[in-house]
Amino acid sequence: MEKIDEIKVTARELLENLIGRTVSIYDDYNREDGDANDRLLFFFDDLSALAEGIDAICSTTGADADLNELHQKLGMLKDAIDNDDRFLVADILKFELKPLLEYWHQTI
Repeated sequence: MEKIDEIKVTARELLENLIGRTVSIYDDYNREDGDANDRLLFFFDDLSALAEGIDAICSTTGADADLNELHQKLGMLKDAIDNDDRFLVADILKFELKPLLEYWHQTI
């Protein structure tokens, strides 16, 4: 159980970091900052690591964190990026993804 506790601590720290970054990336997209796409790529890398940790936590403890919901929101984000809709990307980050990450932070 000690290993899962370490994963929980790491996941919570990563969640705090990602929650803060959703706001700053949202701001970058609204300002049409050229670095926003690069920041989003790093964000996705960290989300991938988080998903692995969340999956381990849920399978071990039964915590309520639905990875399908994350996949759904990431699909919406991909469509917005494919359509070059910067404002929709920003809104999905702030109003869809951020609340999910905040919920997970409270849940795990």
